[in-house]
Amino acid sequence: MKKIVPFRKELEFNTEVAEITSISLEHTLQKQESNFVSGALILMGEYKIVDVSVNTEKFNFTLPFDINIDNHYETKDLIIDIDDFYYELKDSKMIVNISILLDNLEEKEEILEREPLKKEIVELKEENKVIEEERTEKKVPNESASEDEITEAYRTYKIYIVRENDTIEQIMERFKVTKEIMELYNDISNITVGVKLIIPTNNDEKI
Repeated sequence: MKKIVPFRKELEFNTEVAEITSISLEHTLQKQESNFVSGALILMGEYKIVDVSVNTEKFNFTLPFDINIDNHYETKDLIIDIDDFYYELKDSKMIVNISILLDNLEEKEEILEREPLKKEIVELKEENKVIEEERTEKKVPNESASEDEITEAYRTYKIYIVRENDTIEQIMERFKVTKEIMELYNDISNITVGVKLIIPTNNDEKI
């Protein structure tokens, strides 16, 4: 990749300048550390004070010049040269326009650090949504059944998300479940919106 860096400078002579008879441009630009180019442009030649004169005067200008190259470029194989140069005469002044060529620039590849993948649990909070999860066949307990027998009996259950204005009594009534059964699966002392309740049920119930 190539980049052109423009340079413009107004140079003043000690005498009048009628004609530039010869001119040359050299440079001492070199790459320093941290993508920094530093050095000088050296302009030299001869000129006439008056047109009819055969005598010439010499001139020599050293122009310090620095370039900061953006850090997203790789510059290990950088080539520095003069791409173009022209001048204008105005009274006893010379206006020089120089184009510095920076060649063999390479854009650095951006390395994106990937964050570790994280498992996300997405909760559906649609109103009136009941998530059903089937387990094994139900067993209906009798009135004198123990807690273990009751837990075994209700292997089919539903997961209900508490909505606004719900009460535990309304939920138990809706699903035809007693308070004792609800307490086996849930902490019903603090029911708030968004809490998930496990509702033991049987396969004959519908919502």
